[in-house]
Amino acid sequence: MNNPNSVYAHSDGRLWVSDFTNRRVLRFDNAAGSANGDPADGVLGQPNFTTNTATLTQNGFSTTRFVTGDRTGRIYVVEEANNRVMLFNSAAGLANGANADYVLGQSTFTTNAAPNPPNASSLATPRAAVVNNVSGHLWVADFANNRVVRYNVSSLVSVRLGSFPVTKFELQQNYPNPFNPTTNIKYQIPNSNHVSLKVFDMLGREVATLVDEPKSAGTYTVDFAATKLSSGVYYYRLTAGSFAQTKKMIFTK
Repeated sequence: MNNPNSVYAHSDGRLWVSDFTNRRVLRFDNAAGSANGDPADGVLGQPNFTTNTATLTQNGFSTTRFVTGDRTGRIYVVEEANNRVMLFNSAAGLANGANADYVLGQSTFTTNAAPNPPNASSLATPRAAVVNNVSGHLWVADFANNRVVRYNVSSLVSVRLGSFPVTKFELQQNYPNPFNPTTNIKYQIPNSNHVSLKVFDMLGREVATLVDEPKSAGTYTVDFAATKLSSGVYYYRLTAGSFAQTKKMIFTK
C-alpha cells in the first residue's frame, strides 16, 4: 500500500482499504483471520495488483479518498480528483478491475466536471461518505462546494446512471452464496414488463414472492431474508414477459 487513508469493514468479515496513492481499493476476505502481510484478495480501480495508472473511465480511478459500503454488498468509492463517487454492486464477487455500476456527481463515466456554482447533481473534491442502511441514503462530504449532499441510493435499483443503458434480460447469481440469513439478488430488464421473482424449495413449492409487479427498464437488487426457512438448497426464478430464468442458492444456518 501507499498512503492508505480509509477502511470499511463489512459484516461478512471483508475489509476494504482505500489505497490513495496507488489509486485503488483493496479487498481482504476474512481479514480478521489473515496473517501479517497477507496479500489482498481483490482490487478495484486497477486491472491488477501491480499498476497505479490514473484514469477517467468506468473501471479506473484517479484518487481514492474514501471507501464505504452498505448491507447489500455495494461498495462506494469517493474519487476526489475525478469529482465523483463510484458504486459497485455485489462488490465482493467482482473480478479485479471490474466496471462500476453507477456514478454520482457526473453525467457519465468519462467526465470530471466541477461546475461553479454547483448544482444538485455535481460534486467538487468529495472526501468522505456514509450510508444509512435504514433510510437508504448516502451522505457525501462535498468538500470544495462547502456542503454535504444526500443521495437516495435505494432508488438506484431502477435508475442507471452513466453511459451504459440496460440492453438485455439478465438474472445474476445471488450474493453471498451460500448465505445466512440474508442474500441479495440482482436482475435487469431492457424494457418495461410485469416482473415476477419467486423462491422455491427443492420440491418446487413456492416459499417467497420477492417481486410481482410492473417494472420499468433498469437494474434492480432485491434482498431476501431466509430467517424462517430451514437450511438447504433453494431456487429463485425470474419471469418478465417471455423471459424466464432460474438459479440455485444455498441457505446454511
